[in-house]
Amino acid sequence: MGRKLQGLLGEIKHAPFFSVYAFFLTYFVLKLSLGFFFEAALFLGGYQPPSPKQIVENNEVFIQSLALVTALWGVFARGPGAGSRRVSMREFLGESLFRWPSPDVWLAESLRPILSGFVIASFGVLLLLLTGFISIEGQLGLGSLILLPVIALRAALLVMWVALLELMRLKLSRLLARSGLFEVVGLLALVIFEGYLLYSVLKTSGDSLEQAFMGLVALWWAGLLAAWTLISGREVMASWRRVCIVSSLLVSLTCIYGFPLSWGRVASLTSVYPGPHPMADFVLQSPSLLGQWSFILIFTVFFMGLFWRVLTHRQDRVV
Repeated sequence: MGRKLQGLLGEIKHAPFFSVYAFFLTYFVLKLSLGFFFEAALFLGGYQPPSPKQIVENNEVFIQSLALVTALWGVFARGPGAGSRRVSMREFLGESLFRWPSPDVWLAESLRPILSGFVIASFGVLLLLLTGFISIEGQLGLGSLILLPVIALRAALLVMWVALLELMRLKLSRLLARSGLFEVVGLLALVIFEGYLLYSVLKTSGDSLEQAFMGLVALWWAGLLAAWTLISGREVMASWRRVCIVSSLLVSLTCIYGFPLSWGRVASLTSVYPGPHPMADFVLQSPSLLGQWSFILIFTVFFMGLFWRVLTHRQDRVV
């Protein structure tokens, strides 16, 4: 009986869904630990509540990225078996050597999605300008040049965050594809988990009804991203194109046009809504409800349109 139980526990431990849920648990432990560490460090540095908590929330993308990369490395960086070597990125993603793209292919495949993301963001902003929903404060000049290092740092952080979300989704969905009946349950858990990550970045300081609606939007985005990943066959190059177009759209809206995320309106080349451009702490005015939902509207329409394009393309290939 003891051997049977030990064998059953061993099978569960090496089952794909077990690694996925181990990753979820590792991430949450790391995220809580990092948040507590930063709050304690800020408190010891002289910041008084609620300032430490607010500063931690304002750096949600950085803390998420740090927890994600640490959890991915800790759970999946080694092959099966005790004392096994670290796996390469190709082995981590489950790609065979002959299918791994060359560097020039990575570069060529990134150019069009990056341009598409910027064009879609600019077109959405133009429509909002023409309909009178937003206006843009012109800030191109010396002030924007001074802010360029900060803007570049924000842009790099957002690109890294999008890439880590994609890496997590690709790795976990590939593992779940081998788990049989557990795949549907695991994919649902993956959508809920990524929805929580997106909500943590999108959330505002509004009332409970607004927060609930924001949570539904985050789950909607996470569901579309998961479906998009499955439809594209979990291919590495499809994931790379998805990272390029999503990060290009996100960076364009936030770092070029100044749309707000959960931390407010960060330094950008221009900013939506007229008004002064205070440079204290490189933080702009508080986000308005209209600015927040304009950002979400552009992203939602983009996701739906692109997902429909991917779906019809997939059906055409099947036929």
